[in-house]
Amino acid sequence: MSNAWLPECFHCNFPIVGTIPAQLRRGDTVKCPRCKRMLNWCDHCSDMDSRLKAIVRYKPNGLDRCPHCDHLMHNAVSPESQMIRKELSKDVDNPGTCMNIFGCRAGAMLWGTNVKVSQESCCACSLPGPSRTVRPYDELRREAKNCPVTLILVGEVDDTLRMVKCYTFREVIKNFTHRMAHPNKGLEYVPQADPHLISGLRPDYCLKWLVRDFGADVEIDGDGGDHNGDSHSVPDGRSSQTVLEQLKSMSEAAQTLPILNFDDVIQIFQKLIGTASEDELFDVLTEKAEDYREKLSFDGLLHSLLILFGDDTLQRQVVDLKLDKARTRFHAEIGFAPGEPPTSEPNCL
Repeated sequence: MSNAWLPECFHCNFPIVGTIPAQLRRGDTVKCPRCKRMLNWCDHCSDMDSRLKAIVRYKPNGLDRCPHCDHLMHNAVSPESQMIRKELSKDVDNPGTCMNIFGCRAGAMLWGTNVKVSQESCCACSLPGPSRTVRPYDELRREAKNCPVTLILVGEVDDTLRMVKCYTFREVIKNFTHRMAHPNKGLEYVPQADPHLISGLRPDYCLKWLVRDFGADVEIDGDGGDHNGDSHSVPDGRSSQTVLEQLKSMSEAAQTLPILNFDDVIQIFQKLIGTASEDELFDVLTEKAEDYREKLSFDGLLHSLLILFGDDTLQRQVVDLKLDKARTRFHAEIGFAPGEPPTSEPNCL
């Protein structure tokens, strides 16, 4: 088993002494004393196996890639600006990327890396056994805009600005109400009831939940911010504001929406995502468990999170594994807080 404090050479397994992880993550290279290869830290799989790799390329002048997972050695999205390197789109003829946003660092940063779509399984994933997590890059881009939670967690690609845009809660509500109100502009969309390809959540359910908690704060100017500046209503008389009011009514009438606040769950999802650590997830779960202890036990909180995901989805499998680790740690280190109801049952779908 590799020692996280002493990375090894991926190619000859020699321990690399005297390395500074922070410098390696910034792109510094180090030479292996045994095989003399120049080694790099892979943004997408070195955290998983603690190994340094020598770069490979798909094309003679292509981008630096990892010989283990095939993803870019360093993600093509700038953390500061969210800009995407223009070379990314030219480096692979049939690009795919990993959709496992909760169980893979490449999946969590999916817009900034790609592999050959024929690869199908992602070697940066922490999933046991092979799983078909690599999907066509363009398919994932099309699907991303159809899920409120996906737009918030990983965003979508803005081709005009060549950057990743992550949405605020209010922007998501405006975006969906606008699309639902304008069938004559090619924007018609009815949020699906089936689990979403990327998030594993039901977009229709999440949208009602989001509107329940934040719809009152949304004001739609004119007809909801048509991208073309056109504020007339559609032939059936519906406007974006009308759609929003309908969603508010449905949200108020719904009996199965979670007792958890949408904002609190997003904060947890942000620590469930593949780039977050187990400690970060545990900290936010214990914080939220304290906030909800009059309504839910710790186990009840975890159950209420898990049932948001579709049955038999990849996302539910990954999240279940992570929450189970947190549950074991909680009962070993903390147990039930005084006054916490031990058997509270959450609202179910």
